[in-house]
Parts: sequence; C-alpha cells; structure tokens
Amino acid sequence: SGISAGGSRTAISVEQWANGTSIQRNTFINQTSIGASTTVDFPTARSSTLQFCSNVLVGGGRTDAGHTFTLNMLQLNGGAKFFGNTIIGGTVTAGNAFPVNFVSGTYTNLQFDQNVIAGNPASAGVTTCINEAAASTYDTLIRNNVSDCANLYNDSTGLKNIICTSPMPQVGNFGTSLACAGGLADFTGIGSKRNTNTPTTFTNFAANDFHLVTGPTTNMSMMGDETAFSTNCGASNLIDRDGNARTVGTAVGAYR
Repeated sequence: SGISAGGSRTAISVEQWANGTSIQRNTFINQTSIGASTTVDFPTARSSTLQFCSNVLVGGGRTDAGHTFTLNMLQLNGGAKFFGNTIIGGTVTAGNAFPVNFVSGTYTNLQFDQNVIAGNPASAGVTTCINEAAASTYDTLIRNNVSDCANLYNDSTGLKNIICTSPMPQVGNFGTSLACAGGLADFTGIGSKRNTNTPTTFTNFAANDFHLVTGPTTNMSMMGDETAFSTNCGASNLIDRDGNARTVGTAVGAYR
C-alpha cells in the first residue's frame, strides 16, 4: 500500500508461462507510485497459449508526470485468450492512463473478447481505453464494452480516437468520419459481435466493487456469448468472478 519509494510499481509481471496456463477469477489492484504504474504486465513476447479470464484489474496512480497502465502486453502470438475481464484505468497527474496497452509487435493469434474496459474519472490526464503502441493485428477483438475514456481506441497507424463500425450500423459514438482500416476492421466485429460504448455505473467504484448497476448487462443483451467462455477458457469459466453461473446472452466482464 501507499506510494512506492521513488520508482515504478508493478502488481504482477508474467514473464514465462507454459502452454495452457490459466489465470482466472482473480483481482489485481495496484497502488500509487512515483514512476510508471502497471497492474498486470506481460513484458515478454511469447508463443505459448494462455487463458486470462474473469479477472478484475484496477489501475494504480502516478504522482509524477507520465503514463500508467492497467494491462500491458508485448506480442502474444501463441493463442492467448483474454475473455470476460473487467479492466479499470489508473490515475495520472499529468500524462496518459491506458487501461489496455498493446506494446510493439503483432498479436495475430490473440483473442480479446467480452471485456469491460473503463477509465477512472479521477484521472487528471488523458485516458485511452485501448491503445496500440505500435502496429498490431488480432484474431478477434469483439463484444467488448469500452467507456469513460477520452479516447476509446488509438490505432498506432492512424491514431483513430474512435471505434469505427462502418459498414455496420454505428453504435453510440463509434466513429463518424474516419473509414475503417487496419486493426479496426478486426476490432469492430459484425452484427451481434460489435464492440459497444454503453455508459457504465458500477456498484461502488471507490470501494473497488465493479459489479455493473447499468451497462451492457442491462441494455446491451446482444453483447454476450456465454458459450465462448467454456470454449476458450474451459468449462470452469461458465461461472463468473463471484462463482455464479454466467447469464445467458449477457456474458461480458468479470461479473455475469
């Protein structure tokens, strides 16, 4: 707890893992640091399979100028699956907060689906919900709900601060003038697999209770696909972070 003694702070760094490694139904909360704050870091390019499902990640704060990261990844190409997580951005005094940050490299076999990603309104800097630090491609980035960020999605090649849904009907504030290109085509999904920008109200944000009072479970039933959890994260992930059975048609985020 408290402020780190003059350096960056990482809650957990996952540098090596075997095929089939499963990290499910955990809560990772970072604290304030002087220097970069990263809650969950995958700092090594890897080609091993991974299941990262139904976790809650809460970003820490940063007291000096600079960036903070909640989930930070470097080139995961082994079939990594990030399903049903709730990811909350950290706070900065001056700089950028990135709830999800894809570092340089490609992610051609990565699936990043059915997550709830939200910024922290207490942050004084700019929050970008999903950031590409360099060119990236994905297997799927679909059915995520992305909200409460100044920039929903930054594509490194075009710095698009929107999520483009063209040629599909647009949802919320997802794109009006920029054409779909690059990673956005994969990010968007089609029809019921679209990403959404539904405003979220959490049960008790200050107390780190990120059950949704309003959000994709109450008015975006097209979001979820509970069968995706058992297919991609094992049958055990048909239960949510609380151990409850996931609700048919609304399986998104850690609590369903």
